[in-house]
Amino acid sequence: MNRFFGQCMIALLGIGLMLSACNKENDVKKEDWKDKDDYCYELIFPIKYLMPDGSTLTANDKESLALDIKTWYNNHPDVEEKASLKFPVTVSYGDGIEKTFDNKKDMEWAGKACGEKEWEKDFCFDFVYPITFIIPNKGSSITVNSEESLETSLKDWYEANPDAKEELQLQYPVSITMEDGLTKTIENETDMEWAKKACGEEAWDKKDCFELVYPISFTMPDGSTIAGDDEDALWQSVKDWYEANPTVEEKPQLQFPIQIELEDSLIKTIENEEDMKWAKKACMDKDWEEEACFELIFPVNVNMPDGTTITGDDEDALWQSVKDWYEVNPTVEEKPQLQFPVDIIYEDGTSKSINNEEEMIDAKKEC
Repeated sequence: MNRFFGQCMIALLGIGLMLSACNKENDVKKEDWKDKDDYCYELIFPIKYLMPDGSTLTANDKESLALDIKTWYNNHPDVEEKASLKFPVTVSYGDGIEKTFDNKKDMEWAGKACGEKEWEKDFCFDFVYPITFIIPNKGSSITVNSEESLETSLKDWYEANPDAKEELQLQYPVSITMEDGLTKTIENETDMEWAKKACGEEAWDKKDCFELVYPISFTMPDGSTIAGDDEDALWQSVKDWYEANPTVEEKPQLQFPIQIELEDSLIKTIENEEDMKWAKKACMDKDWEEEACFELIFPVNVNMPDGTTITGDDEDALWQSVKDWYEVNPTVEEKPQLQFPVDIIYEDGTSKSINNEEEMIDAKKEC
């Protein structure tokens, strides 16, 4: 358990600092500077932001932008007005093509087109072309003959209809090809939702660093129990239940305790939903730790949201103490803050003192 939960301590206290560097995240509109993680294009730096006092911030990368915006709002604690992206801006698509947007409206169609394109890419199946999109309330449609033309077709439509509020609707039935080569016919939106949920479960399994140990059971919204000896059987039984209860939107509840198998074949018992959340968080943060080229030198101190301080003599002990604090304070969402200065040690054995958040961000960037 210690090794497992300890995997994300540095991530929580390290990358958490980077994410909190723009602690007024709502002050910068998300759609203004989302990058390729969510869209099919990437902003080309430098970019500029117009601040509420009329000043301009120029940044050469996303990290420095977050830090500059945080510093500005720290110096203007009473200001609630949001910063705004200054146009024109230039973006780069995955195929190397660059496009310049002169205003926010021009940028909106790009986000919509990406949303439609990523919608298909994120799934575990491919459409069998051609497919048709219906334009609601227009009596017309768009037929797409290939995956390559999908983005262009949607882009052209959104450019021709910049004020459109309705979303394009996929015309059923459609055929999809699964990753194993199996072709399946999707008759309606309900079937499509189940296909997407199946992909979601698959993505969840790939993202997490553990697997559920079967059999497991679910409590359904009507109080009944569904048990499954393997993933496919359980999923089919749950699907059948919802098809028999189409008006129910409440989710099934996993019955605890359950066991999970970690990547090193270690079996761990999960007693409740809170333990499961921490297990998932450990997996999500694990990627950051694997990319980091240094570790914290213990003991270290962490300032908790209520003003108390937690000290850990090693990674496992600190993580367990932080976990215990949040279990006692389940409604608190604010992250703990690493108490500076701290020392870090690199893979080559050299050490360095980190005096503040900015230096921690620089250390991560150097990796």
